[in-house]
Amino acid sequence: MEQDIAIINKCMEQFEIARQNINIGIACNQGNLLVCISKLEEVMKKYDSSLAQRIISIRTRLFTDMNTYNPFEFGALREILNQSKNIVEKGVVNNNDLIDKKIFDKAPDYIKIMADEINGCYKNENYISCAVMLRRLIETLIIESFEMKGDISKIQEPNGGDFYRLSKLIAIFLQEKLWNYSKNTRETIEKLKDLGNLSAHNRKFITRKDDIDKIYNNIRICLDDFLQTIYLK
Repeated sequence: MEQDIAIINKCMEQFEIARQNINIGIACNQGNLLVCISKLEEVMKKYDSSLAQRIISIRTRLFTDMNTYNPFEFGALREILNQSKNIVEKGVVNNNDLIDKKIFDKAPDYIKIMADEINGCYKNENYISCAVMLRRLIETLIIESFEMKGDISKIQEPNGGDFYRLSKLIAIFLQEKLWNYSKNTRETIEKLKDLGNLSAHNRKFITRKDDIDKIYNNIRICLDDFLQTIYLK
């Protein structure tokens, strides 16, 4: 924990130097601050994944032009730095589930079991398995969408009735007019398919926590969209 606090303090120091220099028209050394904020992102992934995502988001916006002082963005970053320090000083490592099981209340048991396994893989740092299970869950939810709300024959082979492979399932899903899934959902299923394929089939690819955390919020929104559409409408 002491090392994590040291990283936050260093980030605060570089933040103040950058803020003061930019405010008086002196070009700041953006490299030092960028390195510190990147380290801060890694620290906060252990304590609060949602705050880590905010850090990534604000970094992207703030450093589009490093030599332009944006009071709103700098104020938001100051707040995040203070919040990060408070969280780390409490010493509580993030044990959040990757996905919210409450939204699966109306889902069949076989889907609830997948959700539990995904959360278990994530908590136990089994990220390859987590990515593969996320791919399987998305594939299942696409099939459920057609089974509950559409025409399931659209996603089955003409002979034998087997379901198409995931790539074709997604292509048909995205063209379907019977529902109105959000842009986030439509984009996230492609990301989960690609990550799951790499994790399952590329023998040299090692799924890391960051591969999942960088789409953490997208996953939660996407799954909520599916469950609301399929089971609650």
